[in-house]
Amino acid sequence: MRHGLAAPTFHSDRKEPMPALLGIDADANRAKIAALLVPALVVLLAAAVRVYRLDSRSLWLDEILTAQTAHLAGPSDVIAWCQAAINQMPSYYLFTWFLGRWGDNAILLRLPALVAGVLIVLAVYLLGRRLFGYRAGVVAALLMALLPFAVWYSQEARNYSFLMLLTTLQMYCAHRAIVEGRAVDWLALSLITTADLYTHYLALVSTAALALYVGLFLVARLLVRSAGPASLGVVPPLVLHGSGAPLPPWRPWPRPGSPLACAPSPPP
Repeated sequence: MRHGLAAPTFHSDRKEPMPALLGIDADANRAKIAALLVPALVVLLAAAVRVYRLDSRSLWLDEILTAQTAHLAGPSDVIAWCQAAINQMPSYYLFTWFLGRWGDNAILLRLPALVAGVLIVLAVYLLGRRLFGYRAGVVAALLMALLPFAVWYSQEARNYSFLMLLTTLQMYCAHRAIVEGRAVDWLALSLITTADLYTHYLALVSTAALALYVGLFLVARLLVRSAGPASLGVVPPLVLHGSGAPLPPWRPWPRPGSPLACAPSPPP
């Protein structure tokens, strides 16, 4: 008598995802999205506060001087004008000159300051999060977004919001360079320092503090022999570049016929 053979059964090692694990992953994803959404909302709040009534105030004396750069012929004339007329660093006024092809109304003149003022909030968040954690970064960004002085200078066609932004980025890059020790971090620190020094003379103060901060950490690492040779090899040239780039004379010669030419007019 023949008996039927039972069908073979196959066992797979593949495990189906458990609902509990799926729930944990979903919660983690929601937490990540929320962690990104909160600082993004703070930055949007900062942008809204700064855009609101951007052109409600008329231009005052210093802003009228800034408006003059919108009508200059080129970057060399802007740089020459900065030294001859107002004795200031030229970076902000180069942005004003670039936007001058679209006009010199209050909104366009204040647009670079507004953009820098919004980016300050993001930079403060990144610095606060890196130094003290996520919550501290969010609170610091929220305070910067609503700080009256920060809002005021973000609505003024002057270089102060640039100074605040680049100085904050200086501190952020300095901490990354000290902690991470990568060449790209030192390069970023050098470039940001150079940009800051070309923005305002007060950047010399923050750069001096930065040099002290970096120097103390490098000396401490040398004493405990924890500084890698790569870090020690790349730091000196980058620091010298960032600190000394604005020191050589940066006065270009105005082109013939330029309204900024220093030569006296020939007698009639």
